[in-house]
Amino acid sequence: MHDEALQKGQWVWVFNGVGGGFPSGIFSTREKAQKWIEQHQLSGTLTAHPLDQSAYDWAVSRGSFKPRKPEHFSGHFMGQFSSASQPHEHFENGFLGGEPMRLNLQELKTIGQVLKAAAHGPFFSASGAPEDQPEASLVHTLMGVELADLQRVAAQWPDVDLTDETVHQAVWGALGNIIGYPHGCKRQWPRWIECSAEQVDGVADRFRELYP
Repeated sequence: MHDEALQKGQWVWVFNGVGGGFPSGIFSTREKAQKWIEQHQLSGTLTAHPLDQSAYDWAVSRGSFKPRKPEHFSGHFMGQFSSASQPHEHFENGFLGGEPMRLNLQELKTIGQVLKAAAHGPFFSASGAPEDQPEASLVHTLMGVELADLQRVAAQWPDVDLTDETVHQAVWGALGNIIGYPHGCKRQWPRWIECSAEQVDGVADRFRELYP
């Protein structure tokens, strides 16, 4: 993340407690935020936000999100937008839950490979033959999204809005089923996904924590 910008005070740290609809604290530094969270043994998410700029404008300006649909230009969409590129940290009872909760480049790459494998590979086809294509009905049954939507998200990744229900469902559906569904395509795995099934499972856990 942009450590230099964070150090120059161009960001603020916003804490949202578990179950809270609004932020309960906004801090000029991460250190001040963590001290307060630890003091009161709070649980929730601490997120860095750009100062004097919306998350939407920041994501668009750096190219991490590219508006493509008419609704992407609406005030309602901008008002609910958040970016996966912003640093997130999760606290439980005042304790920091491991490393800063944001998707790193390797995790983004792995999710992209899983999405493409699910959207275009043989993993959700009838026979699992190497050249098979996914079946629309099977994708919808397992993931709760249309095959066309899954393919769209795969093509746009990582320039997507994870607050969009269809996008979130497509990513989570692909991560959750590429391992668990008995597709019988273990020999095809290296052709589509560079890392192991265990590593994909770890990325799935991280995604679940970041975007429940």
